[in-house]
Order: sequence, then structure tokens, then C-alpha cells
Amino acid sequence: PAPAAAATADASSTAALKAELAAERQKVASLEAELLATRQKAELELQRAAAFWVEQLAAARGAATAIEATAVEPPVQVVADLVAVEAPLIDEKMSLRELRAKLLSFGLSTIGLKSELRKRLSDAMLDERLQHQSWDPTTLKWATPSSTAQP
Repeated sequence: PAPAAAATADASSTAALKAELAAERQKVASLEAELLATRQKAELELQRAAAFWVEQLAAARGAATAIEATAVEPPVQVVADLVAVEAPLIDEKMSLRELRAKLLSFGLSTIGLKSELRKRLSDAMLDERLQHQSWDPTTLKWATPSSTAQP
């Protein structure tokens, strides 16, 4: 009788475990279905928000092009040279120490002969002058010294 009682106890516990497992599987299936529905809802809301902002952007671009089409731009007058391009005046009596100090203020090398230093300083001063007179009205920026340097 003892082994038969143990067998029935095992059978009843197995049946209870199978019933519990079936209930857990059903619970998992319902949670997965709920998760899928939530993901679909979130994706739909994301697509609606994206569509809204795409429409807003298109409307803003349309308004901007309409404004640009109706606006008449006055012709831009380009002033060729506000300041005559001439070599900067560097005093011939400047000492080597003064030349080097000026070159350092431009962040340039101070190594070389006095004539080389004078030429280097002259070029730096000319580049600075050209930069401040070379306003490009099409790009609304200062032109770079290398693009405006005179030969």
C-alpha cells in the first residue's frame, strides 16, 4: 500500500504541477499579447508625431519660399576697394628687437635676417588689412586673406 500511495501522491502532484504550468503559459501568452498591442500603439503614436512634424516643416519651408518669392532683393553694390591696397609702412629704423616683438604679436616666426623679418611683417600686416576690407556680400562673411592676396 505504501508504494501505491506514493504513486497516487506523485500523480496528483504531477497533475497539480501540469495545471499550474498551463496557467503560467496562459498568463505568459496574455502578457505577450498585451506587450505586442502596447508596442503597436507606441509605433502608431510615433508615426503620427513624425507625420505632424514633417507637415509642420513642409509648411514652414513653403512659407519661407513664398516669402522669398515675394520679397524683392535690392541689388547689392560691391565696393571694390575701401582702402587702397598698398604695402604697409614699416620704419626702416626699427631695431631687430622691435621687429621680433611685432612678429610675435602676429604669431609668426622671429628667426631670420632683418630683411626677411621686415618682409614677413609687411606680408602679415597686408594680410590683416586685406581681411578687413574684403567683405563678401554674397556669403555675408569676411573673405580669407589667402583668397584675396594680391600677387
